[in-house]
Amino acid sequence: MLNWPLPKPELRRAIIESQAQGACTHELALMFLLMAQMYARKPSFNRYSFAEDFIAEATAHLATKVWSKLNPEHQPFSYCTTAIHNCFVAFILKEQKQQRVLDVLGQAAGLPERGWKTEPTCQE
Repeated sequence: MLNWPLPKPELRRAIIESQAQGACTHELALMFLLMAQMYARKPSFNRYSFAEDFIAEATAHLATKVWSKLNPEHQPFSYCTTAIHNCFVAFILKEQKQQRVLDVLGQAAGLPERGWKTEPTCQE
């Protein structure tokens, strides 16, 4: 289990402050970024080379769409981590789909397969 350095009361306070201002504050956006960075350290996500990309996408999603829907009294931390998880999974699926398209186009063009898909061949 991860040890979150972000105190939950501070998250609630930042959400209330942002909703009072009608915009996501810089402080709340930084909290979202910290949460996404910490969540990306989980074993199911830390092996991807494009981790920075899905961290940025999850942070942007939280700072633009999710923050206004947060209710500070009903588990905002859980809501945010669930949104981060869903953004990560969606980004990974999109990336895998793009890789499959590249594989198909490469095969159609007669290019050799990428390194991790080729089997070692024995030459006599």
